[in-house]
Amino acid sequence: MIWEHFPVGMNFSVADFSEETKRSCWKLALSALNAVAPEQYEEMKLYDCCSENMPGSGEKNYICILDHRHVKQSRVTLAAWKRMPELLAHLSLHFPFYQANALDPFSPYPLLAEVLTDGTLNRSESGKAVLPERLLSSLPQCEERTVLVAGPAKPDALGWANELKKAGLIAAKQNENVDYLPYSNGGIGTVYALTYGKHGRFEWLETKNTAAESMRLLFGVIPGYTAVFDCAALLQSEKAVLAPSYALGSVIRTLLDYGYRRFLLPMEGFLDSDDGTGLLEALLAAQDSTELDPRVKESVFTVITADGLLQKDGTIGKLLELGATVQSAAECMDALCKFDERCKNADELVILAKEEDRIALRLKEATGGKPVQMISAQ
Repeated sequence: MIWEHFPVGMNFSVADFSEETKRSCWKLALSALNAVAPEQYEEMKLYDCCSENMPGSGEKNYICILDHRHVKQSRVTLAAWKRMPELLAHLSLHFPFYQANALDPFSPYPLLAEVLTDGTLNRSESGKAVLPERLLSSLPQCEERTVLVAGPAKPDALGWANELKKAGLIAAKQNENVDYLPYSNGGIGTVYALTYGKHGRFEWLETKNTAAESMRLLFGVIPGYTAVFDCAALLQSEKAVLAPSYALGSVIRTLLDYGYRRFLLPMEGFLDSDDGTGLLEALLAAQDSTELDPRVKESVFTVITADGLLQKDGTIGKLLELGATVQSAAECMDALCKFDERCKNADELVILAKEEDRIALRLKEATGGKPVQMISAQ
């Protein structure tokens, strides 16, 4: 679709695309819209779309599209919406808003309504099923107080930070600004935590798991043109066909083909059953099967483990032979996600973790005596 005006899409991670779900999303969207002056939504048109498996988001996403007549309208409304914690607590954490051309891949977009300056909605037939007759009560903008909500990034149908968003909603309903900090110990979830923390982008990579089954692997691209992916995500315990390190090497080779030369490799939970020989096999040069691909020597590998201890055997040992360095997850997260700065800027911390979680303990140390609420992780 070629947009004539200036659309902004609110990106909701949802369990389904039922009319009830859509009405819930539009209830928030229209309450946010009603919080701005009528001239900001003059001649605005409302559309929607349904999307599945957006990289780095939920399994299903419903996008409420508010198409502004003028660009100055979109600038004012978007600035206001970014200061509405209750709205943000329901949007996808990594990419809450899509603007203009970024919406193009998600077509088609049925027209649902046109917003009139008196707050009534001129609804289409399809819009009548999900939209009220007029705008709803306004959402407030956040106060100056900030609550930092931290906890492990976990796979979930509603997004990797769904548990954090549930905790953040409590503060959001009190109109407090919420800063979300997903982290990981170097296993599953590290790709999400680091990519989100560094404001990178997510992509899907077509590859094969250890059962030789086709899969889409989530990988992130962070500043410095660095690729990061969860190595343990390649494991398929039943009917394994490919050696674990061969599956890992295949992903690295594909990313080399894409032009990447810097890699962060979270290895916690990666089960090594072939002593890393498959890794070297997968990285052999195409023209000479006795030599490594020369691009490997151009590359920089950082292995991330829970404790950062060196292992001189297995796959990590082979990566060390290729010049890799090893870093603990806590050190990596601390450096890249700016723990100290974010704790300093918060008035209070809510941490969803077990007491012995070393990253949670590091965050408590960084608070400087500010209130900390520890919630036991499920």
